[in-house]
Amino acid sequence: MSDLVSEDHILARIASHFPNEGPDVLLGRGDDCAVLGVSGPLCVSTDLFMEGVHFRRSYFTPEDIGWKALAVNLSDLAADGARPMGFTVGLSLPPDADMALVDGLCAGMAELAAQASVPLVGGDLSRADKLHLCLTVFGQAEKTLLRGEAQPGDVIFLIGRTGLARAGLLLLEERGRAALNEWPIPCEAHLRPAPRLKEGMRLSRLAADWGREKGDPTCGRLGLMDLSDGLARDLPRL
Repeated sequence: MSDLVSEDHILARIASHFPNEGPDVLLGRGDDCAVLGVSGPLCVSTDLFMEGVHFRRSYFTPEDIGWKALAVNLSDLAADGARPMGFTVGLSLPPDADMALVDGLCAGMAELAAQASVPLVGGDLSRADKLHLCLTVFGQAEKTLLRGEAQPGDVIFLIGRTGLARAGLLLLEERGRAALNEWPIPCEAHLRPAPRLKEGMRLSRLAADWGREKGDPTCGRLGLMDLSDGLARDLPRL
Protein backbone atom coordinates (compact mmCIF):
# COMPACT_ATOMS: atom_id res chain seq x y z
CA MET A 1 0.00 0.00 0.00
CA SER A 2 1.28 3.47 -0.85
CA ASP A 3 2.38 5.69 2.02
CA LEU A 4 1.21 8.82 0.18
CA VAL A 5 -1.55 9.80 2.57
CA SER A 6 -2.87 12.97 0.92
CA GLU A 7 -1.95 15.81 -1.42
CA ASP A 8 -1.10 18.00 1.58
CA HIS A 9 1.16 15.25 2.88
CA ILE A 10 3.04 15.13 -0.44
CA LEU A 11 3.26 18.92 -0.68
CA ALA A 12 4.68 19.13 2.84
CA ARG A 13 7.36 16.59 1.96
CA ILE A 14 8.23 18.45 -1.25
CA ALA A 15 8.44 21.72 0.69
CA SER A 16 10.92 20.14 3.11
CA HIS A 17 13.43 19.86 0.27
CA PHE A 18 13.19 23.43 -1.03
CA PRO A 19 13.53 26.81 0.73
CA ASN A 20 10.60 29.12 0.06
CA GLU A 21 12.66 32.21 -0.66
CA GLY A 22 15.17 33.65 -3.08
CA PRO A 23 16.70 36.99 -4.09
CA ASP A 24 14.09 37.52 -6.82
CA VAL A 25 11.11 36.03 -4.91
CA LEU A 26 8.76 38.69 -3.55
CA LEU A 27 6.17 36.08 -2.58
CA GLY A 28 6.94 32.38 -2.49
CA ARG A 29 4.84 29.23 -2.50
CA GLY A 30 1.53 29.19 -0.63
CA ASP A 31 -0.62 31.81 -2.36
CA ASP A 32 -2.50 31.48 -5.65
CA CYS A 33 0.60 32.76 -7.44
CA ALA A 34 4.23 33.32 -6.57
CA VAL A 35 5.56 36.82 -7.28
CA LEU A 36 8.99 37.45 -8.79
CA GLY A 37 10.72 40.84 -8.93
CA VAL A 38 11.52 41.47 -12.59
CA SER A 39 13.58 44.42 -13.81
CA GLY A 40 13.52 43.73 -17.54
CA PRO A 41 12.66 41.10 -20.17
CA LEU A 42 11.85 37.71 -18.64
CA CYS A 43 13.24 34.49 -20.14
CA VAL A 44 10.79 31.56 -19.79
CA SER A 45 11.15 27.92 -20.82
CA THR A 46 8.97 24.82 -20.26
CA ASP A 47 9.81 21.16 -20.81
CA LEU A 48 7.95 17.91 -20.27
CA PHE A 49 9.90 14.96 -18.84
CA MET A 50 7.83 11.80 -19.34
CA GLU A 51 8.42 8.20 -18.35
CA GLY A 52 8.83 5.95 -21.37
CA VAL A 53 9.52 8.92 -23.63
CA HIS A 54 12.38 10.84 -21.98
CA PHE A 55 13.52 8.36 -19.31
CA ARG A 56 13.08 4.82 -18.01
CA ARG A 57 12.86 4.00 -14.33
CA SER A 58 14.73 0.75 -15.05
CA TYR A 59 18.03 2.67 -15.06
CA PHE A 60 17.14 6.20 -13.88
CA THR A 61 17.01 6.52 -10.10
CA PRO A 62 14.41 8.95 -8.72
CA GLU A 63 17.29 11.31 -7.91
CA ASP A 64 18.51 11.13 -11.52
CA ILE A 65 14.99 11.90 -12.78
CA GLY A 66 14.64 14.95 -10.56
CA TRP A 67 18.08 16.26 -11.51
CA LYS A 68 17.62 15.84 -15.25
CA ALA A 69 14.08 17.24 -15.31
CA LEU A 70 15.46 20.51 -13.94
CA ALA A 71 18.73 20.37 -15.88
CA VAL A 72 17.10 20.29 -19.32
CA ASN A 73 15.11 23.41 -18.43
CA LEU A 74 18.07 25.27 -16.96
CA SER A 75 20.02 24.47 -20.11
CA ASP A 76 17.52 26.55 -22.08
CA LEU A 77 18.16 29.51 -19.77
CA ALA A 78 21.90 29.00 -20.19
CA ALA A 79 21.45 29.13 -23.96
CA ASP A 80 19.94 32.61 -23.59
CA GLY A 81 22.65 33.71 -21.17
CA ALA A 82 20.04 34.04 -18.42
CA ARG A 83 20.42 33.90 -14.65
CA PRO A 84 17.80 31.57 -13.11
CA MET A 85 15.22 33.31 -10.88
CA GLY A 86 12.78 30.49 -10.05
CA PHE A 87 11.04 27.38 -11.33
CA THR A 88 7.75 25.52 -11.02
CA VAL A 89 7.04 21.78 -11.10
CA GLY A 90 3.95 19.96 -12.34
CA LEU A 91 4.19 16.39 -11.01
CA SER A 92 1.92 13.52 -12.08
CA LEU A 93 2.44 10.39 -9.98
CA PRO A 94 1.71 6.82 -11.14
CA PRO A 95 -0.26 4.23 -9.12
CA ASP A 96 2.92 2.62 -7.70
CA ALA A 97 4.32 5.93 -6.39
CA ASP A 98 5.39 6.08 -2.75
CA MET A 99 7.14 8.60 -0.54
CA ALA A 100 10.55 7.15 -1.43
CA LEU A 101 9.90 8.11 -5.06
CA VAL A 102 8.76 11.62 -4.12
CA ASP A 103 11.75 12.11 -1.79
CA GLY A 104 14.16 10.88 -4.45
CA LEU A 105 12.75 13.15 -7.13
CA CYS A 106 12.94 16.13 -4.81
CA ALA A 107 16.43 15.29 -3.55
CA GLY A 108 17.89 15.16 -7.06
CA MET A 109 16.08 18.32 -8.12
CA ALA A 110 17.01 20.16 -4.93
CA GLU A 111 20.69 19.25 -5.31
CA LEU A 112 20.86 20.93 -8.72
CA ALA A 113 18.60 23.80 -7.62
CA ALA A 114 21.01 24.58 -4.78
CA GLN A 115 23.98 24.55 -7.17
CA ALA A 116 22.17 26.89 -9.55
CA SER A 117 20.74 29.08 -6.74
CA VAL A 118 17.24 28.75 -8.19
CA PRO A 119 14.21 28.49 -5.84
CA LEU A 120 11.07 26.39 -6.34
CA VAL A 121 8.22 28.92 -6.51
CA GLY A 122 5.19 26.73 -7.23
CA GLY A 123 3.65 23.83 -9.11
CA ASP A 124 0.86 21.29 -9.11
CA LEU A 125 0.16 17.61 -8.35
CA SER A 126 -1.92 15.04 -10.20
CA ARG A 127 -2.19 11.32 -10.96
CA ALA A 128 -1.31 9.57 -14.22
CA ASP A 129 -0.62 6.09 -15.55
CA LYS A 130 3.13 6.87 -15.61
CA LEU A 131 5.48 9.33 -13.97
CA HIS A 132 5.38 12.73 -15.69
CA LEU A 133 7.06 16.02 -14.79
CA CYS A 134 6.52 19.43 -16.37
CA LEU A 135 8.91 22.19 -15.31
CA THR A 136 8.91 25.89 -16.14
CA VAL A 137 11.95 28.06 -15.42
CA PHE A 138 12.24 31.85 -15.26
CA GLY A 139 15.37 33.95 -15.70
CA GLN A 140 16.85 37.26 -16.79
CA ALA A 141 19.89 38.05 -18.91
CA GLU A 142 22.04 41.16 -19.22
CA LYS A 143 21.75 40.59 -22.97
CA THR A 144 19.67 37.73 -24.36
CA LEU A 145 21.75 35.52 -26.63
CA LEU A 146 19.18 34.44 -29.21
CA ARG A 147 19.93 31.75 -31.78
CA GLY A 148 18.52 34.07 -34.48
CA GLU A 149 21.54 36.35 -34.02
CA ALA A 150 23.71 33.94 -36.03
CA GLN A 151 24.59 35.04 -39.57
CA PRO A 152 26.39 33.37 -42.51
CA GLY A 153 30.13 33.71 -42.06
CA ASP A 154 30.04 33.75 -38.25
CA VAL A 155 32.41 31.62 -36.21
CA ILE A 156 30.65 28.63 -34.61
CA PHE A 157 31.98 27.34 -31.28
CA LEU A 158 31.06 24.53 -28.92
CA ILE A 159 31.25 24.45 -25.12
CA GLY A 160 31.93 21.01 -23.68
CA ARG A 161 32.14 17.59 -25.30
CA THR A 162 29.36 16.55 -27.66
CA GLY A 163 27.98 13.06 -28.12
CA LEU A 164 28.54 11.79 -24.58
CA ALA A 165 24.88 11.82 -23.57
CA ARG A 166 23.89 9.91 -26.71
CA ALA A 167 26.60 7.34 -26.05
CA GLY A 168 25.38 7.04 -22.46
CA LEU A 169 21.81 6.49 -23.63
CA LEU A 170 22.86 3.63 -25.93
CA LEU A 171 24.94 2.01 -23.19
CA LEU A 172 22.18 2.28 -20.58
CA GLU A 173 19.56 0.97 -23.00
CA GLU A 174 21.75 -2.04 -23.74
CA ARG A 175 23.16 -2.84 -20.30
CA GLY A 176 21.10 -0.93 -17.74
CA ARG A 177 22.82 0.63 -14.73
CA ALA A 178 25.59 -1.97 -14.99
CA ALA A 179 27.00 0.24 -17.75
CA LEU A 180 27.80 2.89 -15.12
CA ASN A 181 30.56 0.71 -13.69
CA GLU A 182 32.45 0.44 -16.97
CA TRP A 183 31.45 3.68 -18.73
CA PRO A 184 30.68 6.24 -15.98
CA ILE A 185 31.39 9.42 -17.99
CA PRO A 186 28.92 8.96 -20.88
CA CYS A 187 26.31 7.37 -18.58
CA GLU A 188 26.51 10.28 -16.14
CA ALA A 189 26.32 12.69 -19.08
CA HIS A 190 22.95 11.15 -19.97
CA LEU A 191 21.59 10.70 -16.45
CA ARG A 192 22.82 13.97 -14.93
CA PRO A 193 23.71 16.56 -17.59
CA ALA A 194 25.30 19.80 -16.36
CA PRO A 195 23.59 22.96 -17.67
CA ARG A 196 26.17 25.57 -18.76
CA LEU A 197 24.72 28.42 -16.73
CA LYS A 198 27.99 30.09 -15.74
CA GLU A 199 29.26 30.06 -19.31
CA GLY A 200 25.99 31.45 -20.65
CA MET A 201 25.89 34.28 -18.11
CA ARG A 202 29.54 35.17 -18.80
CA LEU A 203 28.87 35.37 -22.52
CA SER A 204 25.76 37.47 -21.91
CA ARG A 205 27.81 39.87 -19.76
CA LEU A 206 30.51 40.02 -22.43
CA ALA A 207 27.99 40.89 -25.15
CA ALA A 208 26.34 43.52 -22.94
CA ASP A 209 29.71 45.10 -22.06
CA TRP A 210 30.67 45.17 -25.73
CA GLY A 211 27.46 47.02 -26.58
CA ARG A 212 28.01 49.55 -23.79
CA GLU A 213 31.61 50.10 -24.87
CA LYS A 214 30.53 50.82 -28.44
CA GLY A 215 27.60 52.94 -27.29
CA ASP A 216 25.26 50.74 -29.30
CA PRO A 217 23.23 47.98 -27.59
CA THR A 218 22.91 46.15 -30.91
CA CYS A 219 26.66 45.59 -30.92
CA GLY A 220 28.04 42.47 -29.36
CA ARG A 221 26.00 40.20 -31.59
CA LEU A 222 26.24 36.70 -30.16
CA GLY A 223 23.82 33.80 -30.54
CA LEU A 224 23.61 30.64 -28.45
CA MET A 225 21.51 27.49 -28.30
CA ASP A 226 21.69 24.25 -26.38
CA LEU A 227 22.26 20.93 -28.15
CA SER A 228 19.55 18.89 -26.47
CA ASP A 229 18.56 17.32 -29.81
CA GLY A 230 22.14 16.69 -30.94
CA LEU A 231 24.60 18.61 -33.09
CA ALA A 232 23.39 17.25 -36.43
CA ARG A 233 19.80 18.33 -35.79
CA ASP A 234 20.46 21.59 -33.94
CA LEU A 235 23.18 23.08 -36.17
CA PRO A 236 20.81 23.75 -39.11
CA ARG A 237 18.38 25.41 -36.66
CA LEU A 238 21.14 27.79 -35.60
